[in-house]
Amino acid sequence: MEQSFAEAYADEKDWSGAVADPGRDHIFDDLVYNRGAMTLQALRLKIGDRAFFQVLKQWPTTYRHGKKL
Repeated sequence: MEQSFAEAYADEKDWSGAVADPGRDHIFDDLVYNRGAMTLQALRLKIGDRAFFQVLKQWPTTYRHGKKL
C-alpha cells in the first residue's frame, strides 16, 4: 500500500477536483477512487496501524446517521 501511495502521489496528477461532485464524465476517475485511498493511507502512516484500525472499527458506529463530529 505504501508503495502504491507513493507512486500515485508522485504521478503529479491534478488532485484538486471536487470528489463529492465529480460530474458524470469523471465519476470513475483517479480523483474519486485514489484520492480517498491515499487519504486513508496518509492517516494510517500518521497515527500508526493500531490506532488506524481502531478508528476503522469505531468510526461507522460513532458517526452513523450523520452524527456531527
